[in-house]
Amino acid sequence: MLFGELFRSAGVRRDEVVISNKLWWEFWPEQSAAAELDGSLARMGFDHVDVIYANPPPDGLAIADMVAAVGALVDSGKARAWAVVNWQAGPFAEAVAAAADLGVTAPCAAQLPYSLVRRSWAEGRDMTEALHAAGAGVVASFCLEGGVLSGKYLLGAAPGRAAATLDDPQAAPAVAAAAELADLAASLGTTAAALALAFPLTNPDVTSVLFGATSPEQLRANCAAAGLLDRLSSGDIARLRRTGAA
Repeated sequence: MLFGELFRSAGVRRDEVVISNKLWWEFWPEQSAAAELDGSLARMGFDHVDVIYANPPPDGLAIADMVAAVGALVDSGKARAWAVVNWQAGPFAEAVAAAADLGVTAPCAAQLPYSLVRRSWAEGRDMTEALHAAGAGVVASFCLEGGVLSGKYLLGAAPGRAAATLDDPQAAPAVAAAAELADLAASLGTTAAALALAFPLTNPDVTSVLFGATSPEQLRANCAAAGLLDRLSSGDIARLRRTGAA
């Protein structure tokens, strides 16, 4: 409800913005995909979303049945396209095949965690083959590893959602890469955050990069990543791709 109010008060034209939503399956099977989306549309005050992202189906919901249900949302006009969130390659390939068998529009994108230290989801052979079969792109998420790759924690304690996890062994690759990335950023006259966000864009299968921002300044700085690759040499990009690589 609040998002819809803010959107309309901003005076932005609806047809100039891509609005997406997610199917969480939180109340399935009591609540169908259509009912879940209808509830979201009613709260936002919209008659459709441009992309509906499907989380992995819950236990008991077959992938083919899920694809049929989401395809029906597209056929109804309440969603213009559909995509998936955090699906492993095998189930995603199954969904792509099911869409072809059912005559349903293929998923247009896969939102996947993709960073300098988390590459296998987006770069694995099976996922790449499934993406190409669907003609889908990767929407890269968690590119800053919760802010660790921005370098904000290099000088000691700093507020942020990753602050309490820095000693976790699972965070070690990102913590180690952060210092290396900061050095590279300094040599290139940019920021570690911009480089970390630019990294996914070195993969031609990536169509968009997600990030959060807590201030207009951070938003502008993060957006600079989109044009950063244009001024980097092939050697610079190779150094970036080596950073954090296992």
